[in-house]
Amino acid sequence: MKIVLLTSNSPLQHQLFSRLNESSEIVGVVISRNIVKPKFSWFFQKKQSVWVRTFGRPMLIAWREMLSHFARIAPGFQDCESICVEQINSIETVEFVRRLKPDIICVSGTNLLGKKLISDLQSITGRGVLNLHTGLSPYIKGGPNCTNWCLALNRMEWIGNTIMWIDPKIDTGAIVLTQCTPLEGNETLLELNIKVINHAHDLYVKTILWISQGHDIQAVSQDSISKGTTFFTRDWDYKQMIRAFWNFRSKFNPERMSFENRSKLLMGTKVVDLEYGLIPADLSLRDTN
Repeated sequence: MKIVLLTSNSPLQHQLFSRLNESSEIVGVVISRNIVKPKFSWFFQKKQSVWVRTFGRPMLIAWREMLSHFARIAPGFQDCESICVEQINSIETVEFVRRLKPDIICVSGTNLLGKKLISDLQSITGRGVLNLHTGLSPYIKGGPNCTNWCLALNRMEWIGNTIMWIDPKIDTGAIVLTQCTPLEGNETLLELNIKVINHAHDLYVKTILWISQGHDIQAVSQDSISKGTTFFTRDWDYKQMIRAFWNFRSKFNPERMSFENRSKLLMGTKVVDLEYGLIPADLSLRDTN
């Protein structure tokens, strides 16, 4: 199966490229610099930067160490045709993808895709455009880091990942696969971040393999499961940073993150699995290998 990957130039995306390329053929990569008009004032950006360096320092250090970890093991977009664009919604993106004629398009780490780009991409490939969200949809959407939001909200059973068909909104596309990340409850912040990213890439690989084998892929509307909540960068203030670190230190433990307890906390909710369709969430905690 031929894939074009729309992504950014990050060690996380280099690792995803390597993982997908192991079992499929990535024929091209569009690397977006994600240059968009600033959404926030200079004062807000400066204020949040101070908050992150002060109150969010443990999470910041863990994130930077995770990037270093993947930089050491993922060489980059090697031996693959690629282009670099200022932002993903450019005519160059469409022209590049149209020339390569992929079977499917995978998205991860770009700025928001617009309606026109999505429509153009869907007309090129007969299968559609897949998106990776490092959060358990539909319960937790947006960013800047849904794992940290789970900690801040004390909803650690929501730590997980989702593969969905893309739409123009934020993490609201019809779900293909969403699963909780298997955790022991004794991970450091660094180990937690690494496990979430590796699990996300596992699900992407599993989804592509499933499609390449000719299986039908369900597209389950997120609204049919739960309304969920969308989080934004502007909401990630010093209070949330303090709550996230405090909850991690005091409430993230083996008992809390056990299969039985997470199943109990998720009871009555629904997730989607490639083999079972819409199923009780406790089954989503199975090993994805």
